[in-house]
Amino acid sequence: MGMFDELAGSLMGNGQGEGGMHPGLLAGLAEMFAGQGGPGFQGLVGLFHRAGLADVVNSWVSMGPNLPVNAEQVRGALGPDLIAQLAERAGLGHGETADQLARFLPGLIDRLTPGGTAPEGGLDDLLTFLKNQG
Repeated sequence: MGMFDELAGSLMGNGQGEGGMHPGLLAGLAEMFAGQGGPGFQGLVGLFHRAGLADVVNSWVSMGPNLPVNAEQVRGALGPDLIAQLAERAGLGHGETADQLARFLPGLIDRLTPGGTAPEGGLDDLLTFLKNQG
């Protein structure tokens, strides 16, 4: 099992969304990280910076402990349009989408940035893996 198989498996819980991130939301994030229909990975980090959450998002990318974020902060950083896009992709309400993002984004970004940088081609690998699920 490769790194992205393990990452997606741990984020999705049992594969039905129970105990994990909704698979549709994870797929939407992967597309967004790859720059398909969203700001891309660096753009997402920039949204958190502009929302005054630079210390928070930088902790996720760096090699130290991850600072928490709440749903309201996620909504403020991503804005209503991006939350709506991700919610629609996952078939979730806006509140549930923001809640899941607050719960899982710190660990997801942390795992996608080993050594403090996004791996070359790594986000595309995650997108490919998720597109092959279901």
